[in-house]
Amino acid sequence: MADYHMQYSFQIENLTPKEVEWFDAYTTRVEEAAEESDEYVSLGESEVQQDKDLGTVLWFHGYEDFSDDISDMFQTFLKEHRPDGYIAFQWANTCTKDRLDAFGGGACFVTAEKAVWHGTSQFIHEKKKAFNNESV
Repeated sequence: MADYHMQYSFQIENLTPKEVEWFDAYTTRVEEAAEESDEYVSLGESEVQQDKDLGTVLWFHGYEDFSDDISDMFQTFLKEHRPDGYIAFQWANTCTKDRLDAFGGGACFVTAEKAVWHGTSQFIHEKKKAFNNESV
């Protein structure tokens, strides 16, 4: 049997106490609403840490997945607290056995206006089509 993982580790730096409070309230509200509706939502694992150079950071990390609701959370945060900022993160898809197409990953770039997701599978698919002169 093979175990599949989505591994990630990134942080949001220089958070104010108000911003930390916002993340706590938002994640609690979303997770409670998802539980009531039996809807799958995963905002990832996170914890607040203090760093002497980066101030208060919110560290997202784990070996399990997160849903695209995470970019909605970041976009809402940016609209309310850092409208000129961005949050960027990446992940790796891994497997405990050497399975075809079990490895890859991706990245997401979030601003207050939009979130752009890009996965390695999507990249390969587009490049194959372009190589074969097919429309993407």
